[in-house]
Amino acid sequence: MTKNTIMPNHHLTEARSRAITLKIIRAYDNWVIRTYSYIRFLIMNMRILEEIEQYLPTSGQILDVGCGFGLFSFFFALSADKRNMLGVDINTRRIATACGVRAKFGLDERICFESSDVGDYRFDEPVDAIVVLDLLHHVPEKAAQRLVARFAEILPAGGLLLVKDITARPWLKMAFTWLLDKLMDFRGPLRYYHKDEMITLLAAQGFEVRVHRMIDILPYPHVLYVCRKLDD
Repeated sequence: MTKNTIMPNHHLTEARSRAITLKIIRAYDNWVIRTYSYIRFLIMNMRILEEIEQYLPTSGQILDVGCGFGLFSFFFALSADKRNMLGVDINTRRIATACGVRAKFGLDERICFESSDVGDYRFDEPVDAIVVLDLLHHVPEKAAQRLVARFAEILPAGGLLLVKDITARPWLKMAFTWLLDKLMDFRGPLRYYHKDEMITLLAAQGFEVRVHRMIDILPYPHVLYVCRKLDD
């Protein structure tokens, strides 16, 4: 089911977004993370962060699934001081990096990082929104279906799910992304979904879906799926 009822609720200024991002990047001791983040988000495309953040509620508990070293979690938390972030990732080294940066910012009360599979994690408090960034195409199709079902289980009616992923069209852009993904991990599974396939996957678990196409200087076929859980 697709509707156009889910709209952005605010928008950061470019200057504020840039200042927040630069502050986060400088906090990482790892020069590889700093260099990648600086090029990707300050030189190539600042709008990636802004376009996702504008849909999130400005307060409440936000779950960042596959949070990695925490850049997005920090950006969302620092963009609105009433947001609490929970970042979950199975990579213990990335979680350790995120925790080190959290300590520098003094955000222990507002950001929690856990090394866990979201399917096994037990939540102590309700989740108002979930963000899933470039994760679903890295897992087998059945696992992706289970993840989306888990998101529907976690969220209350009216809860927000933001899924940024790679679409299968146009195929030249998908091929570019496939090559980069394989260079990063040639053994990992890859399953790129056509936009209509992703909508079907999300709608099957009770989500209203709005498609937000994202523009990037690099030939990545990004799509942001803005989803609201419907009443049971």
